[in-house]
Amino acid sequence: MSNKTKIYGQYLFFSMLIVLSSLFRWYSTGTLKADGNFVNYSKLHTWILFLSYVLGFLGLVYTYTKIVFNHSQYQLNQIQVRNLAFLSCCFFFFMTVIFASDIYTYLAEGDLASRGIFTYTNGEILKQSLFIDYVSDWWKECPNHYGPPLLFLFYLSVLIGKTIMGSYVVFKLLMLFTTIASIHLVYKFFVNSNKEYKYNMFAFVALAPIILIEGAGQAHVEIFIALLLAGCIYQFLKENYINAIGLIALAMSCKIMYSMILFPFIVALFYVEFINKEKSILKFSKYLVYSFFITIVVIAISYIPVWESIQTILAPMDYHKTKTPSRSFTEVLILIYHYGRELVSTNFSISGLIEKTHESNFLTKTLVLNYQSKVAPIFKIVGILLAGFSIIPLLKTKNITFVFHVFAKVWIIIITFYSPIFNPWYYIPILILLYNSDKKSWIVYSIIAMSFTINPQLSNSIPPGHIAEVILSINLLCFPIIFLIYFQENFIMETYRNI
Repeated sequence: MSNKTKIYGQYLFFSMLIVLSSLFRWYSTGTLKADGNFVNYSKLHTWILFLSYVLGFLGLVYTYTKIVFNHSQYQLNQIQVRNLAFLSCCFFFFMTVIFASDIYTYLAEGDLASRGIFTYTNGEILKQSLFIDYVSDWWKECPNHYGPPLLFLFYLSVLIGKTIMGSYVVFKLLMLFTTIASIHLVYKFFVNSNKEYKYNMFAFVALAPIILIEGAGQAHVEIFIALLLAGCIYQFLKENYINAIGLIALAMSCKIMYSMILFPFIVALFYVEFINKEKSILKFSKYLVYSFFITIVVIAISYIPVWESIQTILAPMDYHKTKTPSRSFTEVLILIYHYGRELVSTNFSISGLIEKTHESNFLTKTLVLNYQSKVAPIFKIVGILLAGFSIIPLLKTKNITFVFHVFAKVWIIIITFYSPIFNPWYYIPILILLYNSDKKSWIVYSIIAMSFTINPQLSNSIPPGHIAEVILSINLLCFPIIFLIYFQENFIMETYRNI
């Protein structure tokens, strides 16, 4: 048996365990619902699900890490990595959606769009969808915050699929093809590059668990945005600047909130190319105008079919302000403060604290939002200051690929500090930007942060209070801890040395 076959077999075996865990939940519960679909009538079933996923996940990350760091027994060339990634995508296509119900929100919006109904200004209308029973309670009244290009994909899935299961399969197929296309574009980055890499950076992107699990497996639309971002980068490196602007504008029209990252990103690329390298203010000004004009035109045209008023854009943003923080620094700080305050009030009695947690008014939504109103502004200011500090090196660099690295860092800072809600699939586009960051500390940080933040979502399948759910919840703490461990080197000293 060849070494390549052993690596393929090992990687695909662990992938299969993850996929089987999701299929086992479907078998045990009899439904494909994502949120709160607990395997709660059999301890054996719960442990089979948990162990199959955890063993598969840990084995997958182990194999992935060995390949990325070019371990002597895990060396693959770029074509071999690409083929393994494609095979893995096909495996993960069969993974049922067990982490988040986003796919059903997509399809609910597509179902209504197929009837000429749009929810951008009134989330209550979502309850008219045939998919509403599958949508998370968090989002059943949420105005549509997905832009028209994504809504078209949702609409297309329902139009072709017709039934709930059919639409589900069609959308999963669309995200499978999107994931494969994203990997192929990144492959072309490396084929067209003369740079010598110390580590297997193509494998770092193409075989990343976050890409395969959250992209091909859980079908999150961030993989589509990652495809557009990869296309923008590819076109820019080919000096097809107008195409690059068009693709990044399309990505912004998919999620307007991403404009705060993506528009500065394209401007920074032109700044480095025409100010720092060519010393041409005229060219920079020309493409800055092009960027602004094309972005406005693309977004405007995409919104024409769904436009009602400015509330088409503002209503979804306003709705998010009513949501409690989730899986973010904001939430962690609120929990630490509240539990700490209550512990002091009980004279440091652990049993007394546990009793308080069972009271209905222990940590109400109103109290959480009150905390958030005090904490969030601090994190927003810190996030903006850190992001601003991180881009200072771009004022003098002549290295275009360094822009990718800097904006990956900025994006991480934004989702870590600025955003009160964090979801692991937010990392998918960031991973594309990190393709050239051939540095061990960044690879280790990314492998841990972008992989292990996936796991707490398995609590949607584990009955509340089960020891496995407690383990998964503790796992979430690695997100802020790992960020802080690497904060000084990756986010402060690295920037300082490049100023």
